[in-house]
Amino acid sequence: MKSGFQYFFIICLMVLPLTNCFAQFKPNQVSGLKLWLRSDSAVSLNVNKVIQWTDCSGTNNNALQSTDNFRPILSANNPLMNNHPAISFDGVNDFLMSTTPITNLNTTSMSVFIVANGNNVSSAGIGDILFGINDYSNGIWINRFRSNECFSVVSQCTFGASLKSQNGSLQNTGYNFTLFDYIKTLGTSSNIYINQLFQQTTTDATQTSAFTNNNYYIGNGSFNYQGYYSGSFAEILVYSNALNDADRTNIENYLLNKYAPPVHLGQDIIIPYGICDTSLSAGNRYVHYLWSTGDTTHTINISQSGTYSVTVTNVFGKQSSDTVNVSMPDLVLHDFTFCLGDSVLINPNLIGTYSYLWMPGNITTPTFKIKNPGNYALTLTDLNNCHRTKTFTATADSFPVLASLGPDKKVCRQDIIGLISGAQLSTNYLWSNGSSNSTISINDALGSHVTYSLTVTNSFGCRATDSIHLFVNGVKPLVNFSGDSVCFGNPTHFTNLSSSTPPSQIISYQWTFGDDSSSSQPNPLHLYSHSGNFPVQLIAQTDSGCFNQISKSISVFPKPHANFLPLQGCSGTSVSFTDKSQCPGGTLSKWHWNFNQNNDTSSLQNPSYTFNTAGTFPVTLLATTDKG
Repeated sequence: MKSGFQYFFIICLMVLPLTNCFAQFKPNQVSGLKLWLRSDSAVSLNVNKVIQWTDCSGTNNNALQSTDNFRPILSANNPLMNNHPAISFDGVNDFLMSTTPITNLNTTSMSVFIVANGNNVSSAGIGDILFGINDYSNGIWINRFRSNECFSVVSQCTFGASLKSQNGSLQNTGYNFTLFDYIKTLGTSSNIYINQLFQQTTTDATQTSAFTNNNYYIGNGSFNYQGYYSGSFAEILVYSNALNDADRTNIENYLLNKYAPPVHLGQDIIIPYGICDTSLSAGNRYVHYLWSTGDTTHTINISQSGTYSVTVTNVFGKQSSDTVNVSMPDLVLHDFTFCLGDSVLINPNLIGTYSYLWMPGNITTPTFKIKNPGNYALTLTDLNNCHRTKTFTATADSFPVLASLGPDKKVCRQDIIGLISGAQLSTNYLWSNGSSNSTISINDALGSHVTYSLTVTNSFGCRATDSIHLFVNGVKPLVNFSGDSVCFGNPTHFTNLSSSTPPSQIISYQWTFGDDSSSSQPNPLHLYSHSGNFPVQLIAQTDSGCFNQISKSISVFPKPHANFLPLQGCSGTSVSFTDKSQCPGGTLSKWHWNFNQNNDTSSLQNPSYTFNTAGTFPVTLLATTDKG
């Protein structure tokens, strides 16, 4: 082999931000390290084919391939693996192996960590070896089990007792880079893990006992039942002890964070000038992205200040998130409402030199005065020739022209005036006489001309002012009446108690009795067609055109329904009468019985009476309520 065709592929340790402080940990900090193969370090090549994969553990357990046609290749840096390279095996005849065994590995506990992916393969055959020691009958194989599409460990030809992950966990169609763990405690148990997730354990003796040591190999498929591995390796670690959970987790985190570190959006961004879009990048080393904006790409363009976050999923199925605050000049123009008749000065309040174009009107000043409702737009251009257009709508609140006291008019003293429109929208009132009530009473002198003004405000803060001129030409009459509460069937007598202030005289009355009937008599008599409570209204008007009204409730009580038992008895024997009368509107208070025998009567509710002779006697009961 000519030295001119060899070189070492070496990468230097990067100084990472605090969020990636995992890079400070190294696998050789855990005792028992016997093999450390890294695709990013100490790889000897002939062009791009691997001659030797040098052991970084310090134990010199290097992996070699002397035959050029059997050599795997060093693939280009993979963005999904944090831009690390990998060593790719073709699945036909590529493999690497050591020239000597790893000392005493067969008679001790052991831990193996492999970062590898798998290409599309057929379902033919049993499995493909990732990492193995010795042959089928005497050694141990860590492989991709095609038959069940799973991760498997076979020890000393015992397929039936092999450790397996769930069927279908390693698809024959291929799988992305995956972290495989194999932890064997000699004579006790063996466990396997995929991407830190426990898969299976066994205490079977063939899986936990010593085996016959020999050279190790990677990807070799020359043994019975096994195929050459088709896929790429990033890193392999072998320890001569069973790592405890803490050390195992440290190794797993080292590998996961080395090849797929958590997402880091960088420091918060402050942009003092300009309106060009700003790009945020989560890096292209993840298989899935979800931004707070809903975007699923590895970069997004933003045009306004805010807090942005992204959640990513790496090749190992692990999620991480980060957040960044962005402060930049924002063109903020919101839809707004203003009071009709006012004007609003719109100012974007941007610092620095910008070109402005307001529409409609082609106004080029930094500020823009709006007097009318409508749709508006501003196109802003910065010195970098970046443009941004913002549209907004101005809506006018018509309350200032809606609220009204109505036309000038004649009024009477004690009349009430207020808004005839806009009252339902008004929240605050201020009259010219200082009142803050929604209405006021007129108490000015007869024959006077007066003007009242009112300023009202709605909930939005818009103000309306209106005035009304009044002529006081009379005094409202004092309206009152009384009415009998009667029993049904009797007429109700209404007595008019209204009066006027001289020289005014009442010239008309209008009664409504609450049963769709009315009268214009001063003191009417009215017979209701049924019992109940009736709202009676009286309106009186004077000769000066002033009127007033009053409403009262009048009751018409229902009559009781007299009834009693029994209807027959025996002569010479006392008959006990029971009152069965009903009173739907009141309480029975009096009873008058007439037995039509010797003028005998009773005022008891339930009397007894003896008829001396047999016959039919017309007994009557008159029941009276407390309403009379």
